[in-house]
Amino acid sequence: MEKLLFLDRLADAAPLSARCRAELLPGLRVRHLAQGTLFSRRAASPAEIVLIVSGIARVSVVTTDGCDVTQHFARAEEFVMPRLDPARDHLYDAEAVTDVVAVALSLERFERAMTHYPELSAFYAALLRERSMWARERRSRGEDIESYEQFLSLYPGLETQVPTVHLASYLGLSPAEYMRVRQRYRDRAVM
Repeated sequence: MEKLLFLDRLADAAPLSARCRAELLPGLRVRHLAQGTLFSRRAASPAEIVLIVSGIARVSVVTTDGCDVTQHFARAEEFVMPRLDPARDHLYDAEAVTDVVAVALSLERFERAMTHYPELSAFYAALLRERSMWARERRSRGEDIESYEQFLSLYPGLETQVPTVHLASYLGLSPAEYMRVRQRYRDRAVM
């Protein structure tokens, strides 16, 4: 069931032929990950395309000064692709923020299939556009309260499901700064 969901989400970008589905299906692995599990580590595992079936994951990057910075969150039926840009040394980690069920396909297998099935290129291009959009959004943040408000609209309900440290990291704040911004936002809403 989970493996078919992975193929269906791939097909959202462009219809997949029966041959393409048949070639990808044996390479799909269902993974059950406990909260806190790093399921794709910068250098420790081969690159994969992962579909979150249930639960919440976060994608982060470790900066040159050792800070772990949350790039984005992924929920059910969203793809996570750590190690997206190894050429520029933007190697991402993916972590299960809650217990996660996921389906994974090795990037190597996906790239081999992409040479025979051009419809996979449409999916890959859509994934790259989505990552680019997230990067632009991170660079264009305004005041802290505006960024917090934007976060709430982008990820409704996530604030109650994810540890504060990850939310603060996503917004580029310390946990204490995050708590102050959240309180100012709530105070502003009450007025």
